Amino acid sequence: MKSISESWTIEPTARAAIVLAAVVAGLSLVLAGPVAAQLPGTVYGQIFDANTGETLEGVQIIFTDPEAPSFREEHMSGKNGRFRIMLKNVVKHERSGFSVELKKEGYVPRRVGNVRIPARQETRLSQLSGGGDWNLTSIENAQQAQAALGGDLGAAPEIDLEAQARGNAIKLYNQGSNALNSGDYDTAELMFVSALEKKADHVSAMGGLARVYSHRGDHVRAVEYAEKVAAEGEDLENMNQILYAGYDALGMDDKAEAALKALQASDMGKAGKNMFNKAADLLNSGQIPEAQVELEKLLAADPNHPEANYMLGICYAGSDPAKAKVQFEKFLSLAPDHADAPTAREMLTYLE
Repeated sequence: MKSISESWTIEPTARAAIVLAAVVAGLSLVLAGPVAAQLPGTVYGQIFDANTGETLEGVQIIFTDPEAPSFREEHMSGKNGRFRIMLKNVVKHERSGFSVELKKEGYVPRRVGNVRIPARQETRLSQLSGGGDWNLTSIENAQQAQAALGGDLGAAPEIDLEAQARGNAIKLYNQGSNALNSGDYDTAELMFVSALEKKADHVSAMGGLARVYSHRGDHVRAVEYAEKVAAEGEDLENMNQILYAGYDALGMDDKAEAALKALQASDMGKAGKNMFNKAADLLNSGQIPEAQVELEKLLAADPNHPEANYMLGICYAGSDPAKAKVQFEKFLSLAPDHADAPTAREMLTYLE
């Protein structure tokens, strides 16, 4: 028997056999690689109450595959009904697709079949082949619907198509509104557009699109929808704000001025915010005279706007020290503890 400290040796023939086996094994792994590759896919979206349009948190989302009985994955919808689920190998389940079961206490369980999730990408639920929507109906609403069917089954019920379209549009609008409030502008746009497809004169959905496009800086489309909403006399404060920003960005000065006056009449706070932001942009881009004009307009309407007084003082500091002092002193009287107050005091000392 060899001692423990003595090195082991392998005869050349045996060594060659081991090397050959290793090469064969490595070649087998290379050849088998593409077949065994794990190709993930991700699906994301939101789950809503099918009747109220409210988001549903805590929905159990169960993935299975009819052709792979051992496969099962469980997930839950989170805040605002949102979910983002990555499945490790969607290719393996490509032929039959996934079955998705949805469960939540107080709601009728739902099963969606043949759900195919593309590999190597993130896909919104509404864009999935076989995905549709995963909204749930409460047990109470399901029972009411069933009770409604308990009448005279021989008589064909009258269907109010207008009411049906209005109800569908409201649900879609609610979903879009929830998405908009949470900052998911893509989903919000999709839901608002879908609501208008159900009911072309849904004013609230138009207003939602105006907000989405304004946020994106797409002022042409923002103005288009905001004008339609304003023409109906709806949500005038928000629409005038969007119209002012849109007209101003598009160089439509007369319309911007009219929208600003309307906004000032209804909500001076929002008007002041828009005017101040415009002045700040002008000042930051070196357009000091233009910034002065905007700030003076703002202060004519709201003399006690602290930041506007401070910024106008900055504008005057290089050209009219006396006016600059007036603005800085007014600013300090209005907001002595403001973050810019130390700078204003330094400027006053300098201007002395």
